[in-house]
Amino acid sequence: MTDDAGKYTCVASNAAGEAEQSIWLNVYEPPKIENPDEVHHETILGNQSGRLECKASGNPNPVVTWLKDNHPLTTVDNILLSNQGQVLQITNAQIHNAGVYKCVASSIVGTAEMTYVLQVHGNFLH
Repeated sequence: MTDDAGKYTCVASNAAGEAEQSIWLNVYEPPKIENPDEVHHETILGNQSGRLECKASGNPNPVVTWLKDNHPLTTVDNILLSNQGQVLQITNAQIHNAGVYKCVASSIVGTAEMTYVLQVHGNFLH
């Protein structure tokens, strides 16, 4: 529990006097993602917008990265990451945006993952 974090002091005393020693305790929690065990299926219509969310928490705060088809997500014109990587926004969706997206939340105390299967359907304007 992170509520247990803080400064702890041990005090010892006897007839000869008193001594004390303090220490700071940090409590770490591994990354957690909402609904990590489900494969989330999403569909976006061609030329429309959509978003994939990866709500991650932990202590320390995890770093969120995305993979597409098991490769690091490369920056393309119609993909924007926001909220420290927890939101992947796709604008003007095209067929090349379809695929398997994996959100990875990692910190010094662990990793959590969540997977989306994204389909893009409809008429595409070029």
